[in-house]
Amino acid sequence: MVLDSVSPPTNNIAETWWSAPASSFKAIFAACAAQPGCATAYPKLEADFTATVNRLDKTPVVVQATDPYGASVTVNIDGFAFAYTLIMASERGDASGVPKMIADMARGDAGTVAATYLAWRGPHEFVGLGGMGLAMTVFCAEHANLTTEAAALAKAKAVLPEFPERVLRVQPKQGRLFTECPIWNVGKADPSAGAPIVSDVPVLILEGAFDAATAPEWVGLITPDLKNSQVVAFPFTGHSVLGKSACAPSIMAAFLDNPTKPVDQTCAAQTTLTFTVQR
Repeated sequence: MVLDSVSPPTNNIAETWWSAPASSFKAIFAACAAQPGCATAYPKLEADFTATVNRLDKTPVVVQATDPYGASVTVNIDGFAFAYTLIMASERGDASGVPKMIADMARGDAGTVAATYLAWRGPHEFVGLGGMGLAMTVFCAEHANLTTEAAALAKAKAVLPEFPERVLRVQPKQGRLFTECPIWNVGKADPSAGAPIVSDVPVLILEGAFDAATAPEWVGLITPDLKNSQVVAFPFTGHSVLGKSACAPSIMAAFLDNPTKPVDQTCAAQTTLTFTVQR
């Protein structure tokens, strides 16, 4: 079995969802600080990011931008929209432009953030009513309906204590579950849906260090029960490793050819990323 970017059944993602972006932000800040060019260009990246989220929460920026289809669109960038844009940039694409977007927004230039936000919010991102129905049913019945908004907010504040409460009340990937789930009205899943999976089947787990959707730390929730698991970490990589890493498919193929043999992780460890800097 191959697991790419893991959301363990034992983890109530509606409660812990903000821990994924929080770990992604920290990993990006650390990676920028380790690159001399990035560190010089953005010496206060984390502080600028947090201050900008708080400023936009109080005073959103409204800007005209062009969407991917060429239409002029008015974009309202508040604290959540800004954080969401950075989450999606690192998750769906790569994080090379994230530090520059933070710096641009901190000095009042919203153009790149608005364009990136529209790129990830276009109609092509919607999965249709069937997909949304499935997602809402799973996230409500198996997660949101088994906890409370207060519990989720407390855990969000624990990982992002300087973020505004209004931002943290929004689920970073699924919107306002605690408002929407009572309307969706699917009840509560059987507790067995969240039971740990115990198995001795060979398992390959792929996880990106910049994953803002499923936190790398969540891998540790399942590995004790998966007796024959191998974990391959990919630096500078976001969610869904197989779609981003050139060497991930070859690692997976080697594992499937011989599931009991440790895979060669050399190419994963050699993953690189150069951050875009101000010119």
